Amino acid sequence: MSTGRFFTLILLGSVLFAGCASMTSLQRFEKDAKYRQEIVNARPDLPEEVKTSLLEGIFLQGTDKSVIQDIFGEPDSRFLSESGMAEVWFYEGFSFGFDKKGKLLKLSRHDISAENSLPETSLK
Repeated sequence: MSTGRFFTLILLGSVLFAGCASMTSLQRFEKDAKYRQEIVNARPDLPEEVKTSLLEGIFLQGTDKSVIQDIFGEPDSRFLSESGMAEVWFYEGFSFGFDKKGKLLKLSRHDISAENSLPETSLK
């Protein structure tokens, strides 16, 4: 095997490994207090109870979906129930469920290894 090909394989392997070890955006939100402060500073219009919960790394039930979108961006995919009573936004490793008024009902985690799992205290 040529030296160039060997280094290419090493580089590709390290990139793939680094991708597996990265945090999801939810984990970043929950672990990075400075990041949460930046989010709250960017939304002075939020009710104080929502600001306080976000600073603690917790989402309040009833939080508007615009807050979730500001924090996590557009979801990877969405599901709207046939009745229109519920909508689910899917992100890598987690999802948010909203009622028909766009208010947060539930935060769910998906496919997070035990090594990277976080406590289920992210929703009040």
